[in-house]
Parts: sequence; C-alpha cells; structure tokens
Amino acid sequence: MSSGAARHFGPYADEYRRFRPDYPDAVFDRLVQLAPRRERVWECGAGSGQATVGLAARFGVVLATDATRGQLAGAPPLVRGRAAVALAEAAPLASRSVDLVVAAQALHWFAVDAFFDEVRRVARRDGVFAAWSYGLPAIDDAVDAVLRRFHDDILGPYWRPERRHVTSGYETLRVPFPPRSVDAFTLEKRWTLEPFRGYLSTWSAGREYRARHGRAALALVERDLAAAWSSDGNGAAERAVRWPLTLRAYSIGSDAAP
Repeated sequence: MSSGAARHFGPYADEYRRFRPDYPDAVFDRLVQLAPRRERVWECGAGSGQATVGLAARFGVVLATDATRGQLAGAPPLVRGRAAVALAEAAPLASRSVDLVVAAQALHWFAVDAFFDEVRRVARRDGVFAAWSYGLPAIDDAVDAVLRRFHDDILGPYWRPERRHVTSGYETLRVPFPPRSVDAFTLEKRWTLEPFRGYLSTWSAGREYRARHGRAALALVERDLAAAWSSDGNGAAERAVRWPLTLRAYSIGSDAAP
C-alpha cells in the first residue's frame, strides 16, 4: 500500500476490522495448490488480517505487511505476531526468500511498478504471485437496485480511478508475470442490515463524499435500503450477501531477481 493510501485508511481501521468480510476456505486451499511450497508467504496490504488468518493456518511462515499501523493493531493477536508496518513497495524481507506473494483486495492501492520490482526481488525462482478482489455484492433485485444507485450514481464521481480494477476482477490491471490461473469464488455472509450498512460505510468513495459535503452519502439511500431489505423496514431479517471474488495467479519464474 502506498503512503497516500495509508493516510486514507489509517483512521478507519476499526470499521475495516468489524465490517469487512473474511474469505472462504476454498481461496486458501487453492493457494496451497498453486504455491511451490508451503514454507514462506508474504502478504502485502494485509489490513486488519482478513486473509492472514487463513494463510497462517496453511503455510509455515506468513509475514503480513501494511503501511498503516492502526490497521495491523486492530488485527487478531495471531496476525499481529506475524506482521510488520511497511509499504508494499519496500518489504522487510531478504531477496529470494518467499514462495508465495499475496495481495487480498489491495493490489489496486499499490504503486504497482515499484511493487512488482519488489515481488521480483523477494520471490524464489519458482515463486507465485496471487491477487484477488471482490466486486459489488448481490442480495436480491430490490436491494441490488438501491445498491447500484448508491455505488454508480451517488458515489460514482468519488471513486478513485483504480476502482475499475476491482470491479473488473483485476482483469484491467497489467501484471508483468505470466498468468497461471484465474479462479472464481463466491464470498458469502449472512447479515442483518446493520453490519451491511457498516460494510457500505467502509467504502472509500463514501469517505471522499463526506470530506467534500460534510454529510454521509449513505443517508441518501437509507430509507430505500431499509424498505428493500425487509417489508417491515427494521432491518432485523438476516439476508445472504454474496460477492463475486476473482483470484488471479501468476508464475514469477524467470522474472525473479537473478
């Protein structure tokens, strides 16, 4: 994560820890299949540890780095014991020391050219780079329509240009390594409206909207969202929230540092 992104996310570490979803086991099981060994992993842009716990259960040593101290401080103790504050473009790792480099919903925030140079440096010759992102969630037609209006119409002008990489499943982000695989997964949570609102409040475009207008963008769709969520409008019903998640893996191979 770049230093600019660190300033962006630092004050919101608690919201990320509480409201950002964790990842299905199938994602981590696929990483086990892709990695040449299960010895050492570097997870960059780890945030509050949504991916780190799953990696640590399957790999011997996982170093999680994030440019934001507050994000790492809010992570579970397991993650904090394996974490370091560092930019993704400057890892505290020896050259040719890791089998797998992972970026979970974070690659679009990096200074990618410098980051990929660092991947080349730290990866072993047969190392693998894997990155994933998840797009807009789906609930049902009524909620989805409100969500699309919020995302596209209200927040549209406030998204950073890099948002297009997230919504494309990183298809639009150029990676200078040979592609190895593309896998599709579904990230699912069962939520009432309260944690769903909390998740929406973590969107970066919403914070940009508040900075410019002095009010929360979510308030503009609050009533419609509650009505679509349940007929009584109180939001107590549990709904299945599903995000499409795309995992892209690359063979670092001969691109690694000599």
